[in-house]
Amino acid sequence: MPDELLHPRVDTPSPAELLDRVRAGFSPAHGAGAGTEGDAGAVEAAQRTVTDAGLFKLAVPRRYGGYESSLTTMLDVTSTVAEFDASAAWAVGLINVSCWVTGLFSLQAQQEVWAKNPDARVTGVFAPSGQSTEVEGGCLVSGRWYYNWASWPAEWAIVGFSRSDTDGTIVDYCFALVGMSELGVADARSGRKGTAQGDCLIAEKVFVPEHRILSVTEANDGSVCNELADQEALYRSALMPVLMLMLIGPQLGLAREALRVVRSQAPERAVSGTVYERQSESVAFQMKLARAALMIDTGHLHAHRAAAEIETAAQTEEAMDPQVRARVHGDVGWITENIRGAIDMLLTAHGTGSLAASNSLEHIWRYSAIAGLHALVTPDTRYETYGKVLLGVDEAVVPLL
Repeated sequence: MPDELLHPRVDTPSPAELLDRVRAGFSPAHGAGAGTEGDAGAVEAAQRTVTDAGLFKLAVPRRYGGYESSLTTMLDVTSTVAEFDASAAWAVGLINVSCWVTGLFSLQAQQEVWAKNPDARVTGVFAPSGQSTEVEGGCLVSGRWYYNWASWPAEWAIVGFSRSDTDGTIVDYCFALVGMSELGVADARSGRKGTAQGDCLIAEKVFVPEHRILSVTEANDGSVCNELADQEALYRSALMPVLMLMLIGPQLGLAREALRVVRSQAPERAVSGTVYERQSESVAFQMKLARAALMIDTGHLHAHRAAAEIETAAQTEEAMDPQVRARVHGDVGWITENIRGAIDMLLTAHGTGSLAASNSLEHIWRYSAIAGLHALVTPDTRYETYGKVLLGVDEAVVPLL
């Protein structure tokens, strides 16, 4: 490996140490982060916590001082952050998956991001909402990208665009790696507030050199890798399965926190309209709690299986089998459905007070609902994708498997 690509390596923390950092950095009183909404001081504190804990370095290559963590570790870290601050968890997940995608770009592009600043962070909106014009040495990219949940800590952004030839015909879908200083940022007034408030990224004929353009089609096929991919298994992982799976981490933590809140308060809350002075005494409540807990467990089992399959294929340098890829789609849909169903069940069991503005369950419910609407995790699309592959139906549901 060329010396100019190396930075002094840090001691890579173990997964257990990273989780300890999360628990030490956040206060249990956060209540999934409801307190950060509308409180600038709380937002800044959450930002410092995730930065000081090194949580934005999970997917940065070790040669730049990053941790190059496994997908399983990234799932576990983002889900644990979500127990304390849902918005911060989304920012941690998005920054890390964007840094992982940056690891697929050319080494020249990576040098521009991390050579002078190994702590540089990358955000992204991967939908191909932008358009391009071919020019010498690259493209002029324009567009608006909704919604970016982590523009505040980032120096760079990855945005999706359709690449056209000189006749205006779309020939590929690509990612562009662009400095945040070249983009406009507008408040998109999303349903998320706090650490990961949603913004709109704006580009007007921004020049992107060829070495900072990545073909999404080729990357998903595994035919585009950086020059060191043979030494770094993490960056040989399948593109779309990783992008989908990394959106699930915060959902898992939100569900765990909802279960903790409802379970801990059950001995003190009555079941309204019944003789039960304590929810914990109600058989109906007990059954709802058990079902919700099992649905959450189901989500974790599917998430970790999917991560293991992606990692195994990358480590063995084998292309993921199309049916396994499709099953990851199904896994993601199943996780989303079960997690949202479990949270709804827990709120029903807890009672109408769940949706009080002062109740952390309202915050959990809202953030989970927003996350569950993301195009890459919606259950029906994921199930149809998997079902067609199981039946050998040669009809694409999604652009990339």
